[in-house]
Amino acid sequence: MEWSWSADSANVNCVIYEITRKQDFDSSILKPRRAAGNGVHERNPKIEKKVAFFYLLWLVAFGYIAFYNFYQSKPFEYSHDSFIIKKNEIITETCLKMLAGYEISAPALLIDIDILKQIAVLLNYSVHPAIVGNPNFNVILYENIPENDYWAFKTDPARIVQKMQTTSIGNLEVPNSETFLEYWSRSKFISCLDLNMNRTDNDVTMDPKAAVYYLARLRDLLVKYKMYPFLNGGSLLGWYRECGVIPHTRDMDLMVLEKDVKEDIVVEFLERRTEFHLMRMFGDLNDTFELTVRPKGLPKPVIDIFTMYTEENGTWTGGTASDGTKYKYTFPPYDPYCSASLFGHIFWVTCSPDRMLEVNMKCFSVRSFKRAKTRKLFVCFLLAILAGLLFLKLLTKYVPISLRNKTNEDDCQVILTDLKITVPALLIDTDLLRGIASGRCSIPDRKINIAVENKDIRKAAKLFLDPIFNVTTFLNKTTRDYWIFVTDPLRITRKIETTSVGLLKIPRSSIFLEYWRRSEFIPCLHTAMNRTDDSVYLDPKTAIGELARLRDQLVDYRMYPFLNGGTLLGWYRECTVIPHTLDLDLMVMEKDVKPAFIESLKNGQTDFYLIRTLGEYNDTFEITLRPNYSQKPHIDIFTMYTEMNGTWTGGTDDDGTKYKYTFPPYDPYCSASLFGHIFWVTCSPERMLEVEYGKNWRKDYPTSEFDWSASQKNVKQNGRWNKSDISRVIQYFER
Repeated sequence: MEWSWSADSANVNCVIYEITRKQDFDSSILKPRRAAGNGVHERNPKIEKKVAFFYLLWLVAFGYIAFYNFYQSKPFEYSHDSFIIKKNEIITETCLKMLAGYEISAPALLIDIDILKQIAVLLNYSVHPAIVGNPNFNVILYENIPENDYWAFKTDPARIVQKMQTTSIGNLEVPNSETFLEYWSRSKFISCLDLNMNRTDNDVTMDPKAAVYYLARLRDLLVKYKMYPFLNGGSLLGWYRECGVIPHTRDMDLMVLEKDVKEDIVVEFLERRTEFHLMRMFGDLNDTFELTVRPKGLPKPVIDIFTMYTEENGTWTGGTASDGTKYKYTFPPYDPYCSASLFGHIFWVTCSPDRMLEVNMKCFSVRSFKRAKTRKLFVCFLLAILAGLLFLKLLTKYVPISLRNKTNEDDCQVILTDLKITVPALLIDTDLLRGIASGRCSIPDRKINIAVENKDIRKAAKLFLDPIFNVTTFLNKTTRDYWIFVTDPLRITRKIETTSVGLLKIPRSSIFLEYWRRSEFIPCLHTAMNRTDDSVYLDPKTAIGELARLRDQLVDYRMYPFLNGGTLLGWYRECTVIPHTLDLDLMVMEKDVKPAFIESLKNGQTDFYLIRTLGEYNDTFEITLRPNYSQKPHIDIFTMYTEMNGTWTGGTDDDGTKYKYTFPPYDPYCSASLFGHIFWVTCSPERMLEVEYGKNWRKDYPTSEFDWSASQKNVKQNGRWNKSDISRVIQYFER
């Protein structure tokens, strides 16, 4: 019998099972702690028999439990001819006591793949001879160089593993077993060639060490989502050929296996919760999926993240051109289970780089790369693009003439039926939707814009080649009240009811056109505020849910509200509601204000209770309301007016004093996401926040110290209401 150990970052899980070793278990190196007294352990045959009997009973009980669970709930998985114990399944306290009951005589790291049984000992510690001499342990030396983000193990072949947090049991360091096993499966070290390229020019597009640093940061972010990226394309070539970054390359390339891709990382990028800015997204998760990101606030490095798919005879990855044309890059069965070092950072790579690079770079083989230039690859790529465009031009000749000759007098239903959509699609062509709204349809003299949901993209392959359509993909996540359109720039629109003509879904034209007009997506900053006061006045998710409900009821009256004041600041700066704020703020353009909505509030025909109205429709108009069934949140809806040199909104004090807040020409035609809800915002949030709050708008300002009529940088008094008008322009309502 022999103990085996596995660990995660919080717990150490143990199980005993039969294994075959050179000899039976010997605890001479894992010495029991000495008992109190004279410190001498004496053998007692009676006690030893009892202990042996106890262990036998324990083994039988455990075997029964393991057998029962395996056939009933199946908590085990076979791997490497031994059990891998899933988290939180077996015993924690027993394992801790067992590990604590033995003394490791030198600092060591547990790395055994069969639930981490081998021990690695730091080079800068003397290796205790009792450890090395014990036949039960395979002792491996490893280097821990501070400048590198990996441990280097002196095995044959050599292995490197990214450093990670460990749990200490005496001198024994136990790494997170799940993560370590993934790292170890990719740990075989591959050396680069370090070829001398003899370049004649000094063209360098990016700092290589900085680029690799951010590539490593992105690697760590992806690993948090159990995505294990490996070097690809030009980045793989630069590492293997010259142990660096190709100096004239324009971007960096990573690849992730399809099985490892997680939708959650896309949402994190979209909602700007990471240190990287999502620039574009192509394809669908199961077909030609690709992301492009860059560090926030920096133009470089631009990093492409491709997806590798498995097919019967090999693997492939894809690319999508801006016209929807898809490209496929085929490989033999890929083996991204080795490790490389680049400027002190570990990256995973193919275990056969020569072969894969020769397959990938059609223009020349690996050994002829010495004088190769990225511009040569560009020439090959350009020729392929030209051939594709010529092919599409030939296809255009076969576009049905009848479609191009439709006139305004044609019936909309006939035109839409003639489009012959073969997969479910959403019509997003603004010109055609305007025609539908007016009842006079015509086919535009260009490609018709439609969108296909990501899950249907495989079925839509022919649509991408159809010269009649310009196909966009979109995501329809149930946890969000908006669609995400994969365009450049990225767009989101409120989900809306549709009618169907065959497989083509037609959104409510007039509303969708307003949504599309405001659809350009603006991500928030997700700034950490480091507040010392943890008090929260409004529950942010509940408050934003009510704000979204009010948004929908305003839209029913063709009023299109946008975030304003502290609510705009909280969204853009922190991606949430400022915890100490007392209310929420919306704004509506004067031309959109509808008296009918105010009357519906007064008559109790909405889900909200009208608390007060201030001002007149054409001057400093403002209302305050709250949900019918709750005292929170209070929501102020302001009105924005247009003047010759800009825009302004107003406020009224209880004594009739009027205040004016001036802005540059306002542009509330972009979209934001807040707790899964879409809200419209200014397209230049930093500029507008600086106008209102000054250059220090990124710093927190306690609500208790904020004066709504004096603290803003753009406020001034704007006269006073006549005493005779006070009762009309300042009205409070009681329920």
